[in-house]
Amino acid sequence: CHAGAYIIPALLAEAEASGALTRDLLASLAVAYEVTARIAHAFPSQPLRVHPHGAFAPLGAAAGVARLRGYPAKEFAAALSSAMTMSQAGPYSHAPAGALARNAWTATGAWAGYRAADWARLGIAGVAETVFDVMVTCYGHAAMPERLTAGLGSSWAISSGYHKLVACCQYAHSAVEA
Repeated sequence: CHAGAYIIPALLAEAEASGALTRDLLASLAVAYEVTARIAHAFPSQPLRVHPHGAFAPLGAAAGVARLRGYPAKEFAAALSSAMTMSQAGPYSHAPAGALARNAWTATGAWAGYRAADWARLGIAGVAETVFDVMVTCYGHAAMPERLTAGLGSSWAISSGYHKLVACCQYAHSAVEA
């Protein structure tokens, strides 16, 4: 997944609204990226059916906002479970087909994740099994829970990911470069 695409818009909005320090924003980005990437890695799908932008955008946004706000573990988990219930089943086939609706998945997901963080403080949440229920029961992904903690504390997903020079999908790179 492109975890940063889901986290950064909501995180920047929260940082601006709250006057957060840059160091707190960056720490929140690293933690939210780790949470999102580990969950994406723990629930792989082959072939790809649901596009990661729809599936993980609310989760990433909620993780970033909840971390920046300093939520204790119970409220952080509430934000994540609520956000996961707002995951979008955007068909992966839309990406290679060039369907423009896919461009809205990160934006609507960021909004949903931001709201999930708000609502967590009010006790609105999913259940402990929400991520599994959405990814496995609803979307049909595999479950590899050992990936959630593999290398925890010794490696960070944000340092092993890739960064695009042109912020778009491979299908559009040539048009952007032209």
